[in-house]
Amino acid sequence: MRRIIGSVVRIRIPGSDQKQDIYRLVQVVGTSKVAEPYKIGTRMTNVMLEIINLDKKELISIDGISNQEFSEDECRRLRQCIKCGLSKRLSVGEIQEKVVTLQAVRVIDVLEAEILRLSHLRDRASEKGHRKEYPFRLLKSSLPPSCSALKC
Repeated sequence: MRRIIGSVVRIRIPGSDQKQDIYRLVQVVGTSKVAEPYKIGTRMTNVMLEIINLDKKELISIDGISNQEFSEDECRRLRQCIKCGLSKRLSVGEIQEKVVTLQAVRVIDVLEAEILRLSHLRDRASEKGHRKEYPFRLLKSSLPPSCSALKC
């Protein structure tokens, strides 16, 4: 989880009365473990992210992060927060290092999901193939016991 510390993530701003959701870019400054694990997709975790949201630290669950692209407006607001001293200024090198690290983790997650999907498809195809390949087993079992396959 150290890989995410220093990264910028996109969170949804709760309590907005507008029809369209509002998001903010915030920096992750740490992680902490919680007593009760929670589910993210098919995995369980007990890790929460510590972020700086404007001028205060908050804990958010990992599933509270948006996986959508950053908008220009959100980037503009983040730059304004950095100018006002509410967020740490990041160097190009730091950003590039985080991108490389997190991209590797993301690729691994995508590959694991694809392997799982293909495994399910293979199992389904195997089941369908057995049914098509051996239909006579169903016919034999549906014949009356007095009739053997060779005599009827």
